[in-house]
Amino acid sequence: MIMDRTRKWFVIVNPASGKKNGRSLWENELSVKLKQEEISYQQLFTEYAGHATEITKKAIADGFYNILAIGGDGTYNEVVNGIMGQKEVPSTDILFTVIATGTGNDWLKTLKIPQAIEEIVGLMKSGENYLLHDVGLVRYYEGEEQHQRYFLNVGGTGFDAFVAQRMVNVKKFGRLSYLIGLLQGLFQYQNVPIIVRTETRMIKEKVFMVAVAVCQYFGSGMKIAPDAVPNDGLFDITLIKDISKMGVAMELKNLFNGKFVTNPKVETFRTTSLNIKSKESIFLQLDGELVGHGPIQFEIVPQSLKILIK
Repeated sequence: MIMDRTRKWFVIVNPASGKKNGRSLWENELSVKLKQEEISYQQLFTEYAGHATEITKKAIADGFYNILAIGGDGTYNEVVNGIMGQKEVPSTDILFTVIATGTGNDWLKTLKIPQAIEEIVGLMKSGENYLLHDVGLVRYYEGEEQHQRYFLNVGGTGFDAFVAQRMVNVKKFGRLSYLIGLLQGLFQYQNVPIIVRTETRMIKEKVFMVAVAVCQYFGSGMKIAPDAVPNDGLFDITLIKDISKMGVAMELKNLFNGKFVTNPKVETFRTTSLNIKSKESIFLQLDGELVGHGPIQFEIVPQSLKILIK
């Protein structure tokens, strides 16, 4: 019997996410509930970096049009790259949702995705409520070779990428990880001169960082783009200019409530594309992961990802 492709789910679990809570949540709670509700599914654990992207592409090729990821921001990012990178069907044919087990889970803070098992299984069963979400496409370099990658929350260069380089050593501290990395990084980081080009303007500035946002939060709850809307077809750009280290320290509280954007050293604007380059080395983070270096080109892919929401 061939299953209706619109009803069956593929579940991708990062078993190491959230101090290995991903495996426990799947085995002891979610799989039990899916069987109780008679929801058809297949499931795989990720085994290495990039595996979720490979699994996603294979699942879609095998006829799965509904995908659930259990993991953190990095897991979601890999699944999104699988959905956007596959050539089998339009990306908007795939329904995607998540159960967060990471430490940051910043993407979810902007969206209405329930995390109670019973509630999310109910939504999976109906599959009726969804948001067509914008996705960012980025072209960047690793050495002399150009690459491209998708992201669904926040990308950027400058201090945030510098902190991403340091996160490997502090992730064990959970939600405090980004704040610890930020405070440690302030002692070493130096603001860099960059050139930013959009469709209508060019900016030459020495900057602390440039955040390119589809959604509002990053860094375990910092509201870096307070007015970002995930389906308006625009990036929200937050440009923090040549601010001093003391100036950053004084704005820490306001980074979490979004009020820091009133600082005269901060400029915000919206655009559909952005190019960033510098004579100095600039690195790139996407959804919290360090991926490469400049020059960097950002492009919005509007309403290209179907997200199951409440």
